[in-house]
Amino acid sequence: MSGETVLALDVGTQSSRALLFDAGGKIVGRAQRSHQALHSPRPGVAEVDVEDIWQCLTACIRSCLQGQASPRAIGLASQRRVLVAVDAAGQPIGRAYSWLDTRKAATYPGSGMLGKLACKLSGVERLPGALVTYSQANLLFEHRPEDYARCARFLTLSGWLTRRLTGNDCDACGSIVGAWPYDVKGSRWHSTDLIQRMAGTSLERLPRLVASGTELGRIEAPLADELGLPPAIPLIAVGGDKQAEVLGAGVTAAVPELAEVSLGTGVSLSVVRPWARPSLGFQWLTTNAAEPRAFCHEFLLPRGFWMWTWYLEQLGAADVAAAAEAGQTPEAWLAEAIEAIPPGSDGLIALPRWSPGADSPYSAGALVGFSEMHTRHHIARALVEGICFDLRRGLARLEQQFGPISGLRVGGGGARSPVVLRTVCDVLERPLQVPIDVELTARGVAMVTALACGLVPHLAAAEKAFVHLGETLTPRPDRVRVYRQIYQDRYLPALQANRGLAWWKTS
Repeated sequence: MSGETVLALDVGTQSSRALLFDAGGKIVGRAQRSHQALHSPRPGVAEVDVEDIWQCLTACIRSCLQGQASPRAIGLASQRRVLVAVDAAGQPIGRAYSWLDTRKAATYPGSGMLGKLACKLSGVERLPGALVTYSQANLLFEHRPEDYARCARFLTLSGWLTRRLTGNDCDACGSIVGAWPYDVKGSRWHSTDLIQRMAGTSLERLPRLVASGTELGRIEAPLADELGLPPAIPLIAVGGDKQAEVLGAGVTAAVPELAEVSLGTGVSLSVVRPWARPSLGFQWLTTNAAEPRAFCHEFLLPRGFWMWTWYLEQLGAADVAAAAEAGQTPEAWLAEAIEAIPPGSDGLIALPRWSPGADSPYSAGALVGFSEMHTRHHIARALVEGICFDLRRGLARLEQQFGPISGLRVGGGGARSPVVLRTVCDVLERPLQVPIDVELTARGVAMVTALACGLVPHLAAAEKAFVHLGETLTPRPDRVRVYRQIYQDRYLPALQANRGLAWWKTS
């Protein structure tokens, strides 16, 4: 019957997905298209062709809906911290800045002596210096001043897609992540002129914001006809892909003892609370949750399972060839290969700082403890363990601020690997509940959309229908002892000794 499904759009870093869900949470249609590679002509630069993302997304929508009844509503979540500058006609001005771009701004438009002094005194690890440094609008001002001058609107990727789909300059509060002039506690733009200027923006160049579960606009003809959609179908705000994934795992404000581990390109650990507690020193991110009237508090490691991509590109040619011969993906082949390496990687430790986080901008990555016995697979396993050790550090940080966490749920591409899941469970020393499928972001989007359009009566009903969990892993005592000793005696001291040694601190 028409109207008994919802369409979830998940626009990630590497691909776009469209998934059609029925009222019972069953996937009845699915399509995925891979994006073009990021434009990265030199280290630190990561730019996105948003027109390519648009073509991928619209192809997914058409393919997913082929032969299906019309959905009742559409929900949208996307990768976060992507800046799309548009001109007065709404056209993108050059490439967008990706969240993987590590360049930092040195100033902001119209900065005077007082502003420069404030930035210098606060440094890049705290506000207000961090607002200037990490603002992608300021990056545009420095590197492409002509494009900055032409810019009529600064939009997130979610905001730009909303404009393309509905014609409205509107965005979800949960899409505003990073150095924007945003008051997360009030869920609104800062109206203070100085804060706006330090972020390189102004109120008239920013979109209207709405809460998760609110209508962003309607998709009208002729676009609706081109996509195979009924005219005037509502587009529902959800926010960032990470927050949607948290909700899709069933981690809500009603279960404060649970946290969600996301094993994607970036790795994170998140809890949800009905109130916001931002960290001025970026010890965690505070964002609007996909769950209405709630907030995510997230420990983030920017380069998560991107590290395996790095390994395969730089060291894993033999693994890629062997995987092709065996008919496996390189990641699946590598996961099997590292199972032969003992826990602790025979003394090799990885400090996963290939790209520094905002909480430690002058730290650098390292491999510590090399000897002649180590192979490339030792490096691959050490990378997984290093990511897990950093998650343990984040777990302690979140528990100190938000209370005890007794259980974990997991999502992201890394959740496909049994050895990765076991390592997360053993290092974090918490039971780990594994989903039946890895489409948690889409499930979170579908929950919000189903609730907004009346397909389910309340959030508890949405959870019952859409949150599908499988087995629960428990920590193995022998592995726990090994990892606890390595973490306390070697990982934390090595991490502390490595702080401030990054070459770019003095370059």
